[in-house]
Amino acid sequence: MPKTLIIGNALAAVAAIEEIRSRDAACEIVLLCPEGVLPYDRSLLPALIAKDIKGAAGYARPEKFSGKERAVIVNETLSRVSVKRKHITTDAKTRSPLISCYGRNAPA
Repeated sequence: MPKTLIIGNALAAVAAIEEIRSRDAACEIVLLCPEGVLPYDRSLLPALIAKDIKGAAGYARPEKFSGKERAVIVNETLSRVSVKRKHITTDAKTRSPLISCYGRNAPA
């Protein structure tokens, strides 16, 4: 089963997960959220700060997103990316394989 690691919690991460899932229902997807929060819409930050909206309204998808799209969400800070060794490491020492980099296969 293929594995995909997505780093970031912007709207692009959500779109990537939805697109991957639409093409491959069996692919294992890991979303690394280095800011420690679920993907959110940055354009809503002013409204959030002004308290015009509540925190959950700023998320790109509800917290149940990981269940619907079956993505594993890791809320850890990225500490190292090793393209040569094909893995990433978080501050909590979690290691994940790096399969592709910017849409291409990681260099051999």
